[in-house]
Amino acid sequence: GEIAFAVLRRHRRRCGTRRPPHPRQPTSGMRNSGPVRRSRPSMTRILHALLSAAVLSACSPVPAPSIAFASPQAATSETTVIGVVDDPQALQTFLRLNAVKSGVSPPPTVVAQTVDGGPRHPRITLVYMSAPEWCGSGGCKLFILEPGHSGLEALAGVTLVHAPVLILDTQTHDMPDIAVRVRGEYYPGEGEKMVVLPFDGRTYASNPTVPPARLLQGPADGEVAISEDQVAIAFRP
Repeated sequence: GEIAFAVLRRHRRRCGTRRPPHPRQPTSGMRNSGPVRRSRPSMTRILHALLSAAVLSACSPVPAPSIAFASPQAATSETTVIGVVDDPQALQTFLRLNAVKSGVSPPPTVVAQTVDGGPRHPRITLVYMSAPEWCGSGGCKLFILEPGHSGLEALAGVTLVHAPVLILDTQTHDMPDIAVRVRGEYYPGEGEKMVVLPFDGRTYASNPTVPPARLLQGPADGEVAISEDQVAIAFRP
């Protein structure tokens, strides 16, 4: 009991509060009946003292933990899209969610185009990620998207891509072949190469430097989905 009252007095001194003094009892008419016996504190008083000490200890300021919040600008800023797509808002949502999943910022500018697909995937959107975080010396990332239950979903992701990106007249598994430019010594001969990305029934080839990707033989008959000029504009500061 004495320990509990000592804790209470110590916290009162720390917080600058003092217990009000007891009013002095009138002495007239009272006789000295000898020494006063000090009663031991009851269990109720002990519990009251401990509770009071715990409450008073809260007056000591405790520094709040430092919490870092992400900048709202990165989450709300929209990416500039060069090209024509069926659902611009769905594309913005995909870019934000994919950036969070990948741990990088959304690209400030992309080149995108929606084109005809096949019976199982009628409309596909090609997205060229023209930003340093999505590119390297071998090329940039190309997403091939299709509408899903909750917006645009990735049908394929292709690395090491340079513009132009072509939608060829030829098909594999009822989907148009896609041709991309590749730089480097991945194939025999010198200079840049146009490589065909076939569809395997589920997705497109994800790497143009290894099979099932293959060199384009003959003329590139088809349409340009993403041009070199568009990519050059996208990379301008």
